[in-house]
Amino acid sequence: MLKFPHIHSISKLSLSAFKVKYQSWCRKNNYNYSDKKAADIHSYCKTQISVLPMTDSVIKIITEAAVMLNSTLETLCTSSCAFTMLGSCRL
Repeated sequence: MLKFPHIHSISKLSLSAFKVKYQSWCRKNNYNYSDKKAADIHSYCKTQISVLPMTDSVIKIITEAAVMLNSTLETLCTSSCAFTMLGSCRL
């Protein structure tokens, strides 16, 4: 499950509450936490208008889309590495 699947899961929090949750997420996912980045994300979310409601079905769709996107990126990376190795082989 995504920690922040919808813009409202960020914009409804105070900046300090979001920073705590975001820092925890960064730690668990091996990302480098930055106060400035957290503030930028929070500020951006506060200025956006969501066209989708924060319902279980929308969150499921967003989560599945993120899983598919990550899978596609991993496949592209693997393919790119394989092509690079093939290109460096001498026949």
